[in-house]
Amino acid sequence: MNYQGCDDYMALNYGRFLDNGGCGYVGQYLARRVATRDIVDPYVKVFIYGVDSDYQQRKTRVVEDNGLNPVWNETMVFNITVPELCLVRFVVFDSDTIGSDDILASFCLPLTTIQTGYRHIHLREVDDDPTYSTLFVHVDIQHNTDDQYAVL
Repeated sequence: MNYQGCDDYMALNYGRFLDNGGCGYVGQYLARRVATRDIVDPYVKVFIYGVDSDYQQRKTRVVEDNGLNPVWNETMVFNITVPELCLVRFVVFDSDTIGSDDILASFCLPLTTIQTGYRHIHLREVDDDPTYSTLFVHVDIQHNTDDQYAVL
């Protein structure tokens, strides 16, 4: 692993070892690292990493011109077979009509550390520095009869 780079693998590495402690900051503003006049058009992708059969991703709709306090009110359901090896990664993007979408912030953690109920997901910058932004989510984990877990 290259600790000099800031990529998906570093975020996954950070998330894997998060359950032994950590802290964050509460806030809502989704800022860019580079100054621009463009207003953020955020959307969130949630990735499930683990065994190959558990890999999944879902995406919210784009909230136009609202980086201050975007609201999605969307439900995502993930069926997971091996929760002990599962990592959940939340990534907030800025939708761009020209070029690729920019990553604003993300957070990765083991599924086994997520408690049910309403939670603030404390986001981190691309280089893993803390931000003042959070995602406010509701988590519901259900154990199905066929040895699968549904995460809402």
